[in-house]
Formats: sequence, C-alpha cells, structure tokens
Amino acid sequence: MATTSSDFLVQRLYDWGVSMVYGYPGDGINGVLGALNRAKEKVRFIQARHEEEAAFMACAHAKFTGEIGGCVATSGPGAIHLLNGLYDAKLDHQPVLAIVGQQATTALGADYQQEVDLVSLAKDVAGQYVHMASSPAMIGSGFPYAEFLPREGDARGVQIDLNPRMLSLRYPMEVNLQGDSSLTLRALLPLLEKKRDRHWRETIEKEVRDWWLVMEARAMMPANPINPQRLFWELSPRLPENCIITCDSGSAANWYARDLKMHPGIMASLSGGLASMCPGVPYAIAAKLNYPGRAVITLVGDGAMQMLGINGLITISKYWKNWSKPTLVVLVLNNRDHNMVTWEQRVMNGDPKFDAS
Repeated sequence: MATTSSDFLVQRLYDWGVSMVYGYPGDGINGVLGALNRAKEKVRFIQARHEEEAAFMACAHAKFTGEIGGCVATSGPGAIHLLNGLYDAKLDHQPVLAIVGQQATTALGADYQQEVDLVSLAKDVAGQYVHMASSPAMIGSGFPYAEFLPREGDARGVQIDLNPRMLSLRYPMEVNLQGDSSLTLRALLPLLEKKRDRHWRETIEKEVRDWWLVMEARAMMPANPINPQRLFWELSPRLPENCIITCDSGSAANWYARDLKMHPGIMASLSGGLASMCPGVPYAIAAKLNYPGRAVITLVGDGAMQMLGINGLITISKYWKNWSKPTLVVLVLNNRDHNMVTWEQRVMNGDPKFDAS
C-alpha cells in the first residue's frame, strides 16, 4: 500500500515523542485511524467512550508524563465534543495536540453535512496554533453526498427550498424555486398537464416495489444472534398509532431510513445535517415531555448509548411519572462495535478492521 498523508502525520507524531493518542472513531478521520493501525507499534491508539473524555485523557497524559498529549476526533460534532477537555489543557498550560477531520475543501461554506468552521471553533482554545491542512476534492442540491449525483448535464433538476443559499448548491438545477415545498407544489399543480405516456411513472413505481422486495429479502437473511434489519422491518407494522420515532446516527440510521415505513400521523427525526452521535435519547425525552400522551420510540446504537444515552435514562426516571402515557421504548443495537465507522474504514478506506477503535 502506498504511503498516505495520514501515514506521514502519524510518523511525525512519533518523531515528536507522542506515544499515545486518545480518541473516538468517525468517518472524518478514517485515514488517520488506518495509519494508526499500521503504526500501532509506534503510536498506541486508546479509544475513549466520548470525545470529551478523550481530550481530558490527553490533558492528564501531558500532566502525568510530561509528554505531548494527543487526541483525535472526527469532523463537526466530534471536534465540538473535544472543546471542554482542550480548554482544561489550555487553562492548566498543558501541551495537547488535537487532530480533527474536516469536509472536502470544495464543499466548505456550502452547508455540507457535518460542516463546522473548525478554525473559528478552535481559535480561542488554540490561539495561533490552530491550522487547517486542506486538499482538493469534489462537490456536486442540498443532497450531501455529491458523488452519488448524476454528472452535470445527465439529468434535469428542479429544487424547492426555503433557504435561497441551498439552491443549486451541489448540482446545477434547471429551475430553482425558493419557498415552502407544500405551498409551492400547490401553486404548481394547476400548471401540470397529465401525459398519456405513463412509462416514466410506471417505471419508478416498479423500481420502488422491487426495492421493497430487496429490503424484505435482506431483512429475512439469517444472522447470529439477529439481523438488525429484521428488527426494523418487523417494527414497521407494529408501530403504535401517532407515535414519535427518534434515531441516532450510525447504522441505526441506515435501517431507520431503509426498513421503516412511516404511517400518517407519525413524527420522526434524527440529526440530519450535523449527523452527530447521541441525539436519539435526548430527542426522545424532549418528544415525550411535549407529547406525554404519545408513544415514543428511540433507535440507538450501543456506542451512542454508552456515550450519552445511559445518562438520559436518569432524566427519564425523574420525569416519567408525570407522563399521561409512560410508553418510551429505547431500542439499543448491541453490536459491540462502532458498526458504521468500522465498515467505512474497510469499504471506503480499504483498511482492515482496527480492533483498537
């Protein structure tokens, strides 16, 4: 395998005397984690259960060893979580190095998923020592994954968005319409003419039907101890009327998006733009406090449950007796793995599974 920029980075850490790096995995730093795995005899990676914990551990490492304390976190929410521990290091005058991921250079400033102005975020805590290393990459509508958009000119696009900044953001739309989607579509309906040729619509309908058959077949595949897609597939027909569903980021969001069929009256949400870990349980508590008579179901991974969700159970224990209907279900995917991240490491980066992460 060719030497990557992440390999150079880890080698430089080793040259600086950094013996240990504390962190939490995420797709914004998969390259760094792969390099740490390849250099595990030089720099040891210690996985914390939260980025804030990792930053505190790096500060303590510096205090107790006299070495540089190192911590690593993914872009956006991961970097934000580091701040408290980094301020601890700053105010106690400890040498701590924080390495965080960032989105593709050409996507910056375009409201990309998990995009945060990290230079401004770290300016106070890091002062003149904050630096962003950048390299060019592609961008492409408000859809975040531009690599899955058609090539320019291969498709005709129409976009409706409340925010004019989002129009033609990652794909050159033929028609840009600023406004509420419901009101805009109502205004457009009288202008539509029914076409005799139904081929395009019938093709789409068939592809959707076929996709649901594929989803069912995947959900029914046997697994030990259980196929997580089966849980979500079987949950759909069992969803209580007018329930509220919240979901965390990670593989839980995959199955939530693919296998759940939302019925009229159901409310559902997750962290869409920031894609932060841990909102599942807090979202569920807020939903229950505002709609105490409705059943609430939250779908979370074991990593998010360890990181913050378990603390939410204490909050639930304080307030549940005030709810007219105390039904709040916490479904935890106990796969004992940072499932989505470890698959991204293998599929997107071509690295073997990094057991330490």
